[in-house]
Amino acid sequence: MDSLRRRGDPPLEKQRTDEAKRPRLSNPFTSLWKGFRRLRPRARVIVVLLLVGSVYLYVGGDDGFYVQWRFSRQIARYERENAALAGRNAEMREQVARLQSDTTYIERIARERYGMARPGERVYRIVPPAEGGKGDAR
Repeated sequence: MDSLRRRGDPPLEKQRTDEAKRPRLSNPFTSLWKGFRRLRPRARVIVVLLLVGSVYLYVGGDDGFYVQWRFSRQIARYERENAALAGRNAEMREQVARLQSDTTYIERIARERYGMARPGERVYRIVPPAEGGKGDAR
């Protein structure tokens, strides 16, 4: 057995005594588990049911964590939509104010959107050729 040790290593008996002297770190879950195992079977069932019930109420109940998280995401989405609609509403108010007061703006819209012209004017429309159309003379 001594042939398997590296040079400078203490003998195995010395290592074992050093490990026994070292303080062990206590694990709170180990003591909790030991206490749980000491309970009677009926008490264990009650403890497990209480634990499962409290986790359900925290995570999945009507006011649980998941429901609250989902509602907070929905509120954030509605706030973003509300901000976008407020901007669109402001643009439309500006356009209404311009339509009520600016005659040149009204004339430009009438000409561009509806193809209207003043009496005696001629309107020319330039139609772009269709892509890959049959009218190519080449």
